[in-house]
Amino acid sequence: MLNKRLDSIISLNKDPEGWMAEVEVLERKSVPDTQDILGRYEMKFDPDGDLLGYKRIMLRRRSDMEMVEEEV
Repeated sequence: MLNKRLDSIISLNKDPEGWMAEVEVLERKSVPDTQDILGRYEMKFDPDGDLLGYKRIMLRRRSDMEMVEEEV
């Protein structure tokens, strides 16, 4: 659907309307790969798994550090 290579799944959560996923995809390959550009997308799915919509919420270089709070 995005015609981009999935790099990682950041989160997957169920809500009353279906599912919400956050994924990172490779936007642009670079050499060295630490300079790759990754896009983070928020994707909404209905309860049957059909895509309802998506939007890009962030761009970053693979080497950029980010602070992540883990849910317990």
